[in-house]
Amino acid sequence: MPGRSGSRYDALRRWVIRTFDTCSECGKPVDKTLPGTHPQGPTLGHRRALVEGGALLDRTNAGLEHLGCNSAKENRRRARARQALVDTPSPSRRW
Repeated sequence: MPGRSGSRYDALRRWVIRTFDTCSECGKPVDKTLPGTHPQGPTLGHRRALVEGGALLDRTNAGLEHLGCNSAKENRRRARARQALVDTPSPSRRW
């Protein structure tokens, strides 16, 4: 399985940054002159999370996002997953 450091992933990331101008999460413009490590810098985001079946290298699943928006989206997804575990009733020990 291709990873996020491969040449195909790098090509997709370059295509996304070249093609789109606004963050697919917040809708604000992305400053493409900033490094990808800056919170407002450009990064490749996936519309459907990879852990939820989204395709890593599919252009239709890729979008431009601020690094901060991408991180916040992942944090929200993880919080929902944790909450789902808390809300799941545990099996009864009564027999």
